[in-house]
Amino acid sequence: MATDPLTPVTTVRDLPSVEVLANQARSHGPDPIIRAEARKVIDQARAGLGEGRPTSHGALLASLLGALDHRRPLRRVLNASGVLLHTNLGRAPMGQLPPAVEGLGAIAVEMDLTEGARSGRFAALAGDLADLVGAEDALVVNNNAGALLLVLSALAKGGEVIVSRGQLVEIGGSFRIPEIVTQGGARLREVGTTNKTHPPDIEGAIGPDSRLILEVHPSNFAQVGFTASVPTSEAAAIAHRHGLVMVHDIGSGLVDATTPWLAEPPAWAADEPAARQTLAEGADLVTFSTDKLLGGPQGGVIAGRRDLVSAIRRHSLYRALRYDKVRAAHLHAVTRAHLEQRVIQTVPFWAMATASLDHLRARATAVAAALAPSGECTTIAFATEVAFDVVTVTDAIGAGAAAAQSLPGVGIAVSHPSPDALAAALRGGDQPVVARVHRDRVVVSFRAIDPADDQLLTDALSAAITATWAGAVR
Repeated sequence: MATDPLTPVTTVRDLPSVEVLANQARSHGPDPIIRAEARKVIDQARAGLGEGRPTSHGALLASLLGALDHRRPLRRVLNASGVLLHTNLGRAPMGQLPPAVEGLGAIAVEMDLTEGARSGRFAALAGDLADLVGAEDALVVNNNAGALLLVLSALAKGGEVIVSRGQLVEIGGSFRIPEIVTQGGARLREVGTTNKTHPPDIEGAIGPDSRLILEVHPSNFAQVGFTASVPTSEAAAIAHRHGLVMVHDIGSGLVDATTPWLAEPPAWAADEPAARQTLAEGADLVTFSTDKLLGGPQGGVIAGRRDLVSAIRRHSLYRALRYDKVRAAHLHAVTRAHLEQRVIQTVPFWAMATASLDHLRARATAVAAALAPSGECTTIAFATEVAFDVVTVTDAIGAGAAAAQSLPGVGIAVSHPSPDALAAALRGGDQPVVARVHRDRVVVSFRAIDPADDQLLTDALSAAITATWAGAVR
């Protein structure tokens, strides 16, 4: 049967067999997966023909290759976007994994190795997290949305949760505070206005069904101008006068506002609530993500009063949300790095966030010189008009942290006849690179790239420029 891409497919008899179609994509994955996806493509084409929609052999192959691309295993990507905690790239980059993770052998999850008896799940991790933020107890679940849902389910089900209207935010694709409260089995009691909430607003909303006062850090949303909010200390005092629980969802996971692992706190973190200080101000519980400013794998921490954490741990939903052993081992290593103040040396996010402009500029200059010693890309075939400029860029923390803040960075701006095509080629290369297009140039930011990967970046840029320039001159 003809397999020319232009050969039309107008009847069912024109369709290729599964094997014929699959054979054209043999290098794109394991045979069972290729055949399974080829079968789906042909079934969809058959249904389309029945509805009067013809196709072609080229379209069938393109559909198959697209489906196989979506089924590729996770790949390592160089993040040249300038966004340090890129949500689509897994947020905080992973550092050196502890032996327990690298070996993937048996990990003592619920066993006391001294006594040979059952113990609490991740008791050591819970203890370290509690010490890190100055809490009596802590536990970790699969993410911060799960942490907040678990808190509401255990402590507020059947009652009212008081939240300022200015904090009824949506974070991510489906994390909406009103819906989380409802899913937790509680009723939302809104107080204040969108831009201003005062202590009497909270006090006046408290009734016999009130269970919890919830403060939510808006993360990727900022209000400026004519605004007012109730400080955590005042909200906590109101809660305690009425026998309620005060919970603060700080979201981004700054553990200590003093950042003791740095000479002084970074300017971009000035407006981020920190777990240790939030608890010291009177909050009974804090919840936060572990894969943002903490710099660890995905997770959600609940920390605070021992009696409340114990009640949450006993709730049936905790088992559905509990953490897995591989991430727990990784998170424990990151937590220990914070406790021992080895953060800059061992937690990639903080190494990136604190890299000096001189260091970034030296790296960018070296890569640009390797690609174009004279400033123009004379070392790459066909690309005599491609040019590189080392430029100052604006980087961002990302992932809903420090929403109104930025930090300066350094990058390479690549002039190219088709910048969008070059950016696409970088993403689709053997070593994917995520860059951005700004003012008709592809900008490669260095802050979120490990210095050890500069040669990989150089090679990826060279390959992408060669491929796209060859296409541009045809």
